Amino acid sequence: MEFESRKGEFVKVGTVLADRFRLTEPLGEGGMGRLFRALDLESDLEVAVKVLPVRFHETDTWYASNNRKLATEGDIGRQLHDVEGTPVVHQIGVHGELSYVVMEIVEGISLAELIKRNRSIKRRTAVAIACQVGEILDAVHRRGFVHRDVKGDNIKINRQGQVYLLDFGIAKHIDSTNAFQGTRGYAPYEQVRQERLTFQSDIYALGCLVCEMVANRLPFLAEDGWNVGDVPAEVPPRVVHRLGSNLAPIVLRMIDRDLTRRYATIAEAVGNLRKLLPPPEAPPDPQAPDPDPEAWLRVNPLRIPPIES
Repeated sequence: MEFESRKGEFVKVGTVLADRFRLTEPLGEGGMGRLFRALDLESDLEVAVKVLPVRFHETDTWYASNNRKLATEGDIGRQLHDVEGTPVVHQIGVHGELSYVVMEIVEGISLAELIKRNRSIKRRTAVAIACQVGEILDAVHRRGFVHRDVKGDNIKINRQGQVYLLDFGIAKHIDSTNAFQGTRGYAPYEQVRQERLTFQSDIYALGCLVCEMVANRLPFLAEDGWNVGDVPAEVPPRVVHRLGSNLAPIVLRMIDRDLTRRYATIAEAVGNLRKLLPPPEAPPDPQAPDPDPEAWLRVNPLRIPPIES
C-alpha cells in the first residue's frame, strides 16, 4: 500500500521516517490521517505513526487546517504524557510535505466496532467503559483541555479491558476560542453554536455515547436536528426505557442542553455512574464481553470517589 503526495513523496510500507521509524503495516484511515504500525529502529519497539493524508485536489487551506490538527494532536499528547489512558507521543515531524506523529501503539478494538459487533452493550459493561473514559477526561480537564470529539471511533479497549481515549486533533485549551468542530450527534448545542468553551461539552458527548452503547442509537438523530436547533429536542421514551430506571436519570442529566442542569464536572458524572457498577466482591460477569472493561476495574479501581447517596 502506498500513497503519493503532490510533490512525489511516497509513504508506503517500508518507508523510514526520520531515519528511525520504519512503516510496517497500514492500520486504518480517517478524515485527518492514515495510521501505520511502525518499528522504532532505535528501541526495536513497535509504535503507531499517523501521517497527514497526501494531497490530490485538496486546497492549501484544507491542507494547512489538517496540518494544524495533527500538530495539535501531537502537542497536546506530549502535555498529557503521564495521563493513563492516553497514548504517549514520541515524536512530531515532517516527511516531504507530509506531517506525522509517532505515538504509543494501542492494540485492541475500537468502541465503535464493539458496538457494531454486539448491536448493543450490556448496561454494566457500558457503565464500566464510561467510567474509564470519564476518569481519563477528568485528568485531561485538570490539564485545561476539552477533547471535543468523544465518540466510539476515538475510544479503544485493549486486551486487558483498559480503555484509551484517542485523537486529540480538535481538542482545545479551555481558554481558547470555541470555533465549531466536532461530530454531529455528540457535539452539544454550545459547541455547535460556538458559545463559550466548557468542559461540560465532553460530559454531553459521553452521555450520548452511553446511550448509543445501551440503546443502540444516539439520543438525538438528524430528524431532531441533533438537538442543536433553536428548540430543544426530547429523548424518545423508548430510548429512556432501554437505558433503564437507574441509568436513565444519569444519562439524561449528562445530555441536558441546559448547562445549569448538566453535571458541572466529569468527576460528578462518574461519581454517579460508578454507583451502578457491581461491588468489588461480586463475581465476574459470566457473559462478559472480550475484552472486558470490568476486569480492568477489578484490578485497577477508579480513583474518582463515589457520590454519597
